Amino acid sequence: MRILTMAVVLSSIAGCSTVARKPTAELCMSAASCGRQCDGGDALSCHSLATIYAVGDGVAQNRELASIYFRRACQMDEMAGCAELGDAYLLGIGVPQSDFQAFALYEKACEGGLPIGCRNLADLYRAGVGMKRDSDKALGLYDVACDAGERRSCHSSAELHHARGEKLLAAQRVQRGCELEHAVSCRALAGMLDRGEGLAKDAAFAELLYRKACRLGDATACTTLTDKNLAAACVLGSEWACRRLEGKSVERR
Repeated sequence: MRILTMAVVLSSIAGCSTVARKPTAELCMSAASCGRQCDGGDALSCHSLATIYAVGDGVAQNRELASIYFRRACQMDEMAGCAELGDAYLLGIGVPQSDFQAFALYEKACEGGLPIGCRNLADLYRAGVGMKRDSDKALGLYDVACDAGERRSCHSSAELHHARGEKLLAAQRVQRGCELEHAVSCRALAGMLDRGEGLAKDAAFAELLYRKACRLGDATACTTLTDKNLAAACVLGSEWACRRLEGKSVERR
């Protein structure tokens, strides 16, 4: 179960904290300037310094120091610091591995208004990491994050709704994700329209959504479009298209 959640939280924190921050005199650009401003009580500078050490930007990479400064940022209510420290605890990078600490930090970030904190907390509930699996709580948190603009959460919410047979709600969630330019959500909505699943069947609109998903980088959507085009050409009498379609079918067996 932990592998699923680890894969999720390795993705980068989407956006900054929505919580008001203490104004920064200047945007720090180095470990030295960020350190001075962090020591002066600027939470965002502490978070920036943590990121510098986490990636080794102009300094030797040091995950332990990164965790120290993520903690300082979190203590000053920089919610992205809380979420990233939660990632560190979940994965055991720079700190001892602790599902309990990860849960507490994600919870703080979520309650502090950071959508990715809500998403990561939902992932823990969904996978049952550190606590009993609870799909109801996961769904509620995914919806909070989705409504706040965390686009991947829209698709995760749709998956849970779909598993419950709530296909119209699932369609509404992937529609929201697609509006937020989430490629997988666009492809999922296209598939539901293509099949008439929870929505009136609409092949033309489905094709537009497949094209959008493909343009946004979803390879599966691109392949689906290719297959549809080959099938149409085959019906119209193209022997080459029929052979290509048959060849692709054999490859997938």
